[in-house]
Amino acid sequence: MENNKLLNNEEQKQPISKKQKRITAILMGVVAVLLLLLIIFVFIVSPATIYGESMSPTLIDGQMIMISRINRNPQINDIVIYKKPTENKKVIKRVVGVAGDTFVLYQDVNNYKTLRKENSDMIFPLSANQYYFLSSQYSKNKFTIKIGEVFTIGDNYENSVDGRDYGAIQIESIIGIKIN
Repeated sequence: MENNKLLNNEEQKQPISKKQKRITAILMGVVAVLLLLLIIFVFIVSPATIYGESMSPTLIDGQMIMISRINRNPQINDIVIYKKPTENKKVIKRVVGVAGDTFVLYQDVNNYKTLRKENSDMIFPLSANQYYFLSSQYSKNKFTIKIGEVFTIGDNYENSVDGRDYGAIQIESIIGIKIN
């Protein structure tokens, strides 16, 4: 009789052991998936939320986008997130100039100021402060983007603090490039 009790106890322990193994396997699978997602979102792609109006109407305040963290080769018209050179703040802007591109500052007879990209139809309005900043930074009202730099401007020209206010940025300051 005691042997029967012993057998019953062992039989009862076995299903619990299988159950524990199943739970452990499920938990390990969940941990592996979470770890994989963490690696993807930290090193490969990640979501970003748009704050402000500097990129409207292309991107609007509160909109979520995905950025590539591995692409470090921005091209013209790419939208990039980077650390602003003048402060530790992340901003999102459009690349309008890459290494070798030349920009020229113009001021017409009506005192209207613009920034024009040579050999292109790209013309950007400048405030008096932006014109003064750029003309004081670059001699002969002309500058060429250096290797390892890009020039960025927000799509909402009137409501954007961008390259017109602080010049070209270092590619290494780019956090990610918007995935289309």
